Amino acid sequence: QNVTRSDVGISIPNGRILNLCLNGFTVSGNIVTGLFSVKNGGTLRICDCSDTGKVHSGDGFGCVGVYNQGCFILESGTVEGTAVGVYNGDNNYTCTINGGAVTGKDGIYNQSAGSNAKTFINGGTVTGTNYGVSNNNSSTELYLSGAATISGIKADIYTDDSTSYICADNGAETPTPYS
Repeated sequence: QNVTRSDVGISIPNGRILNLCLNGFTVSGNIVTGLFSVKNGGTLRICDCSDTGKVHSGDGFGCVGVYNQGCFILESGTVEGTAVGVYNGDNNYTCTINGGAVTGKDGIYNQSAGSNAKTFINGGTVTGTNYGVSNNNSSTELYLSGAATISGIKADIYTDDSTSYICADNGAETPTPYS
């Protein structure tokens, strides 16, 4: 059944793994800190057996679908946020998109304040009304392979720092800034 969170998001703490099949249903709420919040050492894997299920955060300003400070994997289904679909924090946290869709003002916001935030996009679609993927601050890493589609109105991929790393599937580093 559909689930609506009105006050606080769903937290995946250190040492816990949540494998969630949406099975065509929607998990929704207006949660700025992430409808799903993956903590350091936690893992969230989302799939959807019917391809119509979604995580939807936002009818309010600044809502985030998944706030990742651990390990997040999207196999299928949709993750939406009015601000950011997936926020990927620093300290070697990883976000992997193998399929499905991520949407938001920035589809994926890859943030690092010194320790590599890594995003792997192997398939699916990532769409933003600003940027498909936004790499911010130094030491962000973006790896692209497979048949992923990334699109944004301002730029498909944006980075604000020349030390960000973007690697396409042939292993060649793409010069940055890329926007």
